[in-house]
Amino acid sequence: MVREAVLLLYLIINSLTDIRKRQICMPCVICMAVSGVFRVIMEIFGNRFEWQLFLPLLIGTVMLILSIWTKSAIGMGDALLLLALGLWMSMEELLIVMLLGTAGSGIYGALLLAVCRRKKEDTIPFVPFLLGGYVGGLLLWR
Repeated sequence: MVREAVLLLYLIINSLTDIRKRQICMPCVICMAVSGVFRVIMEIFGNRFEWQLFLPLLIGTVMLILSIWTKSAIGMGDALLLLALGLWMSMEELLIVMLLGTAGSGIYGALLLAVCRRKKEDTIPFVPFLLGGYVGGLLLWR
């Protein structure tokens, strides 16, 4: 319950920052990552270590590489946020959040193109859709 509240708080703060300024709150992402590292350390010392603990970090790492490769078509902040989320979530949870968030942003982008006559080069904030994916995931997990 505490983990869900902490992640929800981090995602809400970053969603608001992403909507307002089109950037990620880096101090918040750093706090999220550092606290996630402590969570992983506690898991390891609590004799609950499993190699699957590090699988979600692959998603964030791949997104970081894609951000660099595509010259920030995928935001660097979004990739760093996913990397920090990987310290907090299981692989299944993170994949569900990303799937729901990507689907939501795709539908929203399509509506903007069709209804509002926006250009496909226009950017939209991604973190609010991750927040929606997280909330949707919470409803699926419970």
